[in-house]
Parts: sequence; structure tokens; C-alpha cells
Amino acid sequence: MAIPVRIIFTVGVAECNAAYNLLAGNNYIFDSASQGQQKTFNITISANTILAKVMVYWHDYEGNPVASKALVNDLNISMTDISSTNYFPLILDPTPNATTLNNFAVPGVDTLNNAEQIQIENPAAGSYTLTVDGFEVPQGVQSFYVVWDAVEDGITVTYPNGAEGFVVGETEVIRWDDAS
Repeated sequence: MAIPVRIIFTVGVAECNAAYNLLAGNNYIFDSASQGQQKTFNITISANTILAKVMVYWHDYEGNPVASKALVNDLNISMTDISSTNYFPLILDPTPNATTLNNFAVPGVDTLNNAEQIQIENPAAGSYTLTVDGFEVPQGVQSFYVVWDAVEDGITVTYPNGAEGFVVGETEVIRWDDAS
């Protein structure tokens, strides 16, 4: 005999909401850079932000399978605030041993990956300058995407979100996101 079970799937709801909010808020840029070219973009971080995240991604060309490094076109990113403090993407130590593979990522210049992310904890509100540098672009012009998010402190109710009809006597599940 089968027993009816009520399953509520909530995994991914927060991520879907965050992705929608980034698109709806126009928190993305599509551009390109060639060898030696630097592109700059202004990104505004609002008050109450506890974590600012900026990611740059590019679809790299095919690497040579016998090359020592798989990355062909290397774009480098950095951010600067109004007090001239520089921020760099998080990088992992690629040394293949158990000790270094368990280390946390640290800010630095990434020369191995085609996706780089800068994270700033408790950033000051204001305008930041993102620089995308066509550091090594032997394969012509490299297109790239920039996306950014500002995680604000506090609780956001994700369900109910308005205009729901509830039935008296039934149980409803309240869902929320909490960044802290």
C-alpha cells in the first residue's frame, strides 16, 4: 500500500529569485576586450549591503591539449573604491596536494580560469570601478559578461509574496531568505 507523502521542493528557489532580480535590475554587462585593452565600468553598491559579488565570465577558445596552461585568452579583473582600495578575484592554489587543495580561496590575479569573482564583505556604499583587462588575448577580440549582486542584510519573505488566497484551517508554509 502506497502512503501519500507531501513533498515541498524549495532548493533553488532563492537562486532563481536572485537570478531574476539581477536581470530585472540590469545588473549585467556584455562587452569585449582585445589584447592590452582595458574596459572600466561603474558599479554602485547600496547601503545595507553585507556582501558585494562581481563576476566576469568569457567563453575561451580551445586550448592545446599538451599546453602547460589550458586558458588561451586571459582577462584579468579588479575593482577600486573611491578611497583607491583595490579588490581582486578569489583564487585557489592549484598545487596538486592535499594541503593546498584544502586551503580557502584568497584574493589575487587569476591566470588559470575563464570565470573570475570578486567578493567584498561589508562594502562601503558608493561607486566602485570594475576594470576588465585584456591581459593576454592572442585570439582576437574576447567577448565577456559581467554580473554583480549586492546581498543586503535582513530577511526577505519569498512566499507568500502577495495576492495569494488562503483556505481557513489549512497549513501554509512561509518561506524566506536570510543573508546573515
